[in-house]
Amino acid sequence: MHSLHNIFPNVGALPAAWKTELFWLGATAYPFKPVLSGGALRDHFHGAEVKDLDVFLPYGPGLVSAIDAALQSSGWLLTQSIPPSCAGLGEVVEVRGYQKDGETDLNIIFLDPGVDYSALGVAQRNDFGICQIAAWIEDDEWRFEYTDAFIEDVMGKTFTLHREGDEARSLRRYERLKEKYPDHTLVTPNITPTTNLLPI
Repeated sequence: MHSLHNIFPNVGALPAAWKTELFWLGATAYPFKPVLSGGALRDHFHGAEVKDLDVFLPYGPGLVSAIDAALQSSGWLLTQSIPPSCAGLGEVVEVRGYQKDGETDLNIIFLDPGVDYSALGVAQRNDFGICQIAAWIEDDEWRFEYTDAFIEDVMGKTFTLHREGDEARSLRRYERLKEKYPDHTLVTPNITPTTNLLPI
């Protein structure tokens, strides 16, 4: 596996606040370990502004309420709650967004218990290869998993769309992301002229 330090030699460690938040969420979610994945890691390693953190946990009614109570008691404000019918892809059961002054916005994404919840499994959920990286805390240290698609996109300066079934949403997201990544190009190997890309 490629070393992240070799790929991004000029990028520093992840912010200490992220580690604190994952460690704290892990204490609430025990025995489950929160997995950070997607845009925050992509942007951090590319030196781009990080908008929010997407943290993944397996769904359970008791866990949702415990996380919610813990966050709100620590000053986090619940700003969005997306129920299953609106969550998009079927493996997402619920999404809760939180904000706190001085902290990066936090999205807790609860996955169906039947989904592969390993860090690599979570990374592979992301639509673009350049987003297919995940991190978690183990023995008080950051651990990382990422796909070959992540490496290929990073080295090639591309956004390769790997996730099928919701291409229109992914392409709309790319339209926003290309402002951060003007030197990257879009690659869509699974989209043909007959693919329906009308807004959903």
